[in-house]
Amino acid sequence: SDEASVIAGSLGLLPSASIGKDHCLFEPVHGSYPQAAGRDLANPIATILSVKLMMQYFGLRRESRAIASAIDYCIENSILTEDLEPEVVYSCSQLGDVIHAAIIDKEGFNVKSVLERGSLII
Repeated sequence: SDEASVIAGSLGLLPSASIGKDHCLFEPVHGSYPQAAGRDLANPIATILSVKLMMQYFGLRRESRAIASAIDYCIENSILTEDLEPEVVYSCSQLGDVIHAAIIDKEGFNVKSVLERGSLII
């Protein structure tokens, strides 16, 4: 998985699904990242994309597309964590907040206002 992540750009972008006969497990490929604990720098995209896979599996297509669109927006607009070396580095919580806002309000959200509010509490 480490070598394959070069194609995507980072292990922080790779979701996974282990689907068995009776049970499923959806998780990021990268596993834990204890070095980042408490530092707000991990890339949340793989975890969020793992949720997208779970939504697809359970037939929640609209929800799955909303997640994909929000992540596409962030990638296209370089709203990314430091592992992807963007010009402006966003924290894990900032990126998560922008993705959340893009999913909830696809048309009307404003990245600057989301970041000025601080972390969302759901």
